[in-house]
Amino acid sequence: RVDKKVHQEFLEAADMQGKVVSVNATPGSLCKQALDIMLAAYGSEVGSSAIKFIPTGGLFVTGGLTPKNIEHIDSPDSEFMKAYKDKGRVTSLLDSVPLFAVMVEDLGIRGAHKAALLMHEKREKDKQELSGNASTAFKTAVSTIDYPEETNKTPPPFYGPGFLVLATLAAVTVGALLGRTK
Repeated sequence: RVDKKVHQEFLEAADMQGKVVSVNATPGSLCKQALDIMLAAYGSEVGSSAIKFIPTGGLFVTGGLTPKNIEHIDSPDSEFMKAYKDKGRVTSLLDSVPLFAVMVEDLGIRGAHKAALLMHEKREKDKQELSGNASTAFKTAVSTIDYPEETNKTPPPFYGPGFLVLATLAAVTVGALLGRTK
């Protein structure tokens, strides 16, 4: 039952082996069987999460697996959906949990960027408040902190513009290392 061409393609695919399995998942093939097992485990875990958290506003399934395999997930009789709904006596609870597939794969990178942006905005707001209407005693206390000469007696930039650039660069680098950016 092993398709030698698919097997060779799988061996040469390095970190894209999942794609080889998904693309070659034809009825009756080992790839289809492997994909069904993976999707059943994935659907079961998503269903368990829905039971644990009961997110009546919706459960958003994210990451690379969902958009890459949506054609194998989307139908009510898919292995994913069967396992998702196979929760015994609490299955009816899942009727109150809408299930959404998030079709972007870089949500983690977007979140890191947003967090860095919020930190930068807070830092800018704090700097404005300090220079604008902060109390004289507070300004004096901050200005008399003993900083090394090279800092020119100003507080070190914990998350100023440089941090935003570094955080974004780190997020893009992590994404590239994981093969999630182009």
